[in-house]
Amino acid sequence: MTRNSLNLRNYGYKDLNHWMEKQTYLAVGLTMMSAAELGIEATPLEATFV
Repeated sequence: MTRNSLNLRNYGYKDLNHWMEKQTYLAVGLTMMSAAELGIEATPLEATFV
């Protein structure tokens, strides 16, 4: 496959932060589902660091 067929492009700093945020939400969701399977209650919290 060539680069064009994969539709790749250069990502900026803003795009990278957005992607990392979404990946974190996926990881937290899977962790909470795993905890629920083990009978552990969990609550998601979101913090803003300035």
